[in-house]
Amino acid sequence: MTYTPQPGRQPDNKHTRSVENTRPGTRQPPSSIKTNIKGSHLRSFARQSGEPVQRAQVQSRAVSPATRRFGISVLMDDGAVSQMDHYAPAELYLEDICACFGRGTLIASTDGQVSVEDLRPGDKIKTRDGGDAVLRWISSCTLPVGGDNSEDEMAIRIKADALGELRPIQDLVVSPRFRLLTNHPSCEALFGSPETLAPAIDLLDGDTILQVRPAQGLEFFNLMFDAHHIIQANGLETESYHPGNFGIAVMSLEMQSHLRQIFPHLNGDLTRFGRTVRPILKGFEAEVLRAG
Repeated sequence: MTYTPQPGRQPDNKHTRSVENTRPGTRQPPSSIKTNIKGSHLRSFARQSGEPVQRAQVQSRAVSPATRRFGISVLMDDGAVSQMDHYAPAELYLEDICACFGRGTLIASTDGQVSVEDLRPGDKIKTRDGGDAVLRWISSCTLPVGGDNSEDEMAIRIKADALGELRPIQDLVVSPRFRLLTNHPSCEALFGSPETLAPAIDLLDGDTILQVRPAQGLEFFNLMFDAHHIIQANGLETESYHPGNFGIAVMSLEMQSHLRQIFPHLNGDLTRFGRTVRPILKGFEAEVLRAG
């Protein structure tokens, strides 16, 4: 099913809407500590013991307004699950990496539809091309909240059935850099592939796909595997994390250091992301599809 804007609908740039956290209560920010747990993953451990996994008690770390916490949970090569909180300057680029799916988003897994915040490294996720894939890396953070949010910082709400019946099955709240799978008839001729990944922000219509201001403290998550995959979020086909075409060589040493800490399973090799499973469209390319 291809997204086609409804005639007469124009982007609503004057008004924003608030997104409320759809789940009662929010997870308390964990302490600034790294832990390793051998075995499959943390959720299984919690179920077997009957108690939630506890982190060591440490003194709370004060976070300045210019610093943001990025939660990282990763399955290491030796089978250990490593959890840590990484503190870094509130750079928009790091939020692009760690934020994608709003809390409450349902991800299709071998255990059925699982809320993104309940996933753990080692879980098996259903993918479009590769069967069931082992989830390797999960990140989380919040987006900036305030009256002066730029359009690049605001979340996007994709309403139920916005892109066709059950696409998505319920409202989906995502970060500004969310990309979705499209099979526009012009994809093959323009980009050499019958399917592409298009930024949702370039498909705004102000009605069924619109920008919203996230509620204070609403967490966003991102997911990564050993390869790039097409997965389902609220029944809508989207992608796992892949950085796309960005140049490590032109980044500052400080930024490269942050990336190595955010992706500890890459062992410092920031070229290990592999190829994208579909062509990723730039904004102007998505506009061409939309106009066609």
